[in-house]
Amino acid sequence: MTSASDAGEGERPPKRVVVGVDGSEHSLRALRWAAHQAAMMHVPLEVVTAWTFPEEPAPLGIEIKVPWQEDLLNQARARLTQIIAAVVPEAERDHVTAKVAPGHPSKVLLEETGENDLLVVGCRGRGAFEGLIFGSTSDHCARHAECPVVVVR
Repeated sequence: MTSASDAGEGERPPKRVVVGVDGSEHSLRALRWAAHQAAMMHVPLEVVTAWTFPEEPAPLGIEIKVPWQEDLLNQARARLTQIIAAVVPEAERDHVTAKVAPGHPSKVLLEETGENDLLVVGCRGRGAFEGLIFGSTSDHCARHAECPVVVVR
């Protein structure tokens, strides 16, 4: 794992900083760090929220459509906007975008980043195993990302 400050002479800054946010205290710390880092490097910040929603087809190929799925997405977008406004200083919000995506958080974050990005995650999130010192999403991202990953404690 590396951070942008570890970059040697002649290395270019990332194209953008992508941060995973699930509302946990660790993810809010990661958002603060990522926003500051993106502002210092003059690169865009993308704030991503993801969750697993029943997307798999039911038996016999029956598609599961929940009538309030769009409402949940709209609520998540609104809440993410509130979190960004509360956590990211106004001076650092110029190049911030927010994305809400259904899917497993580590999968979404890995799909969202490329080798020229910097991925930032909190060390623990809202997963089922709150006693873990290192969360499954941060662990998976650190092991499988094509780009540098910063895990914020």
